[in-house]
Amino acid sequence: MKTLNLIILITALCTVSVFAQTTQKKVPFGLPPEAKFFNGKWYHVYPAKMDWKAAKQKCETLGGRLAIVPDEITWAFVKTLTNSAVWLGATDEQMEGDWVWITGTKVSFFKWAVGQPNNKSGEDNYLTMIQREMHDYHKKWDYIKSSPVVGFICEWDDRK
Repeated sequence: MKTLNLIILITALCTVSVFAQTTQKKVPFGLPPEAKFFNGKWYHVYPAKMDWKAAKQKCETLGGRLAIVPDEITWAFVKTLTNSAVWLGATDEQMEGDWVWITGTKVSFFKWAVGQPNNKSGEDNYLTMIQREMHDYHKKWDYIKSSPVVGFICEWDDRK
């Protein structure tokens, strides 16, 4: 019971923090009109079925990058953006088990689903957000080979 209460408290605090850092700003020219602002960055979910490398290239073509989730606060925000399986911007393609964001920064915050990472196919190198249940606290990270998933999340630095 104490663990459940602690989980509820942490979830509530993260939610409050997320909403405190989300402001109503006008979307900059060149970004999708539906883009959401959070903590100095703009985010947009593209519901396009493609593999990780194509999604990475698409974000870069649009002037952004696949979303990076460096901490619990950003995770609390990002997981509200969609209920679909989407690509995020990390890979262990260069060295198995050595997760790196597409910026080259080592991943130090993880939200793996139970049993992950397991490299089941031997080619699982790309980070995706999945939802195992209908409740958002069941959204976790998984990684798979670069097969198409439902979509991807791009992020852009704030354009002042």
